[in-house]
Amino acid sequence: MRLAARNAVLWGGIDYGNSDSPGSGVSQSRGVMRGDILGRLPNSLSEVSQIADLLLEKDNRVKVISGSSATERSFTVRSGKRDYILHVSTHGFFHDSGCFTNPMQNSGLLFADSQRYWATDSLVSSISDVDGILRADEIARLDLNGCRLVVLSACQTGLGEYNSEGVYGLQRAFKSAGAQSILMSLWSVDDSATRELMVAFYNGLIDGRNLDDALAAAQNSLRRKGYSPDKWGAFVILN
Repeated sequence: MRLAARNAVLWGGIDYGNSDSPGSGVSQSRGVMRGDILGRLPNSLSEVSQIADLLLEKDNRVKVISGSSATERSFTVRSGKRDYILHVSTHGFFHDSGCFTNPMQNSGLLFADSQRYWATDSLVSSISDVDGILRADEIARLDLNGCRLVVLSACQTGLGEYNSEGVYGLQRAFKSAGAQSILMSLWSVDDSATRELMVAFYNGLIDGRNLDDALAAAQNSLRRKGYSPDKWGAFVILN
C-alpha cells in the first residue's frame, strides 16, 4: 500500500430510509435478514470519519459519503474512476431471498433508501441502481481497475454460494470488477468492535505495515483488550 496522495472514498452513517434515529431499534450486528428494520449503525459514521482523518494526514484525497447521500448510485458512479481505496461501512447480507436463482444476486450491501425494498419480498425482483440494494452481480459489471483495496465493513461479505466453478458472491464480484485486494467478513460482526478494528487496521497501514500484517496487528489489539474472537476474527483479506 502506498498511502500518500491517493484517492479514497468511504461510505458510512447511511440513512436507510426509515424514521429511526441512529442506533434506535438496531442490534449490534451489521448483518440483517429480509424484512428487518434497517436502523442506522451507531458506530459507522465515526468509523469512516476517523479513517478519513488518518488518510488525510498522508495527503490523500478523501471523500466521505453518508446519510441520504450514500445511495447505491453514489457507489456505482465510481466505476472507471480508479479509486485507490473503497471502504463501505454498512449492513451486508448473504442468501437474501429464495426468489433469485442467480447466486450473484443473493449477496450484497445496503445503501440509502433501501428500507422499502428490503422490507418485503414483494419488491425483491426489482434489481436496479435505485433500490439501494447493491448486489454482487451489479458490482461485477463495474470497472474498478486501479482499486488497490476494497474494505467491506459489514456482515458476511466473504460468504458465497459454491459450485464446481468456485464461490459466487461479493468476493467474486469485486475481483471480476478489477479490485486487487478485499477485506471482508465470514460471519456477522459487532458494530462497535468493527469500528475499533477498522481504525486500528488503517493505523497499521499508515505505519507502513502490509495488508495482512496490519489486519493481524488490529486483531491482536482487540484480543489484548479482552474482546472475544467472534468480535475480531471474522475479517480476512483476499489478495
